[in-house]
Amino acid sequence: MDKKQYYKVLFLFGALYNWIVGITFLVISIFMSFLFPFFFNFELTSPVFLELFAISVIIMGMGNYWFSKDINKNQDAVRMCCISRIIVFILITYYWLIGDLSIYVFLLVIPNLIIGILYIEFFVHSKGM
Repeated sequence: MDKKQYYKVLFLFGALYNWIVGITFLVISIFMSFLFPFFFNFELTSPVFLELFAISVIIMGMGNYWFSKDINKNQDAVRMCCISRIIVFILITYYWLIGDLSIYVFLLVIPNLIIGILYIEFFVHSKGM
């Protein structure tokens, strides 16, 4: 597999990851609120922010998908994805460390960091593409 194909698959994988995580949290928020204690160590009085976050993750996945179609376009959008993935990892790690989130949410975000690092690697190697 050449580098271009590798990066296309990488961004498609990033999109799939976002869709799975976003849809999972959206479904849990709407239909299975009894699972909240499994993920959160505090009471959610309203799921609106969880639902907004889930929808944002799904939309970010759409951006990853579109970028996987042509990796020579919209590289600034990928920068945004890199930044958001790393910030989400930092925030979730912080809230896990102070006890607001369960280990399951922390474990769920580790692939997000790995994908973000691989996206950064794309920028390092895409100069000659």
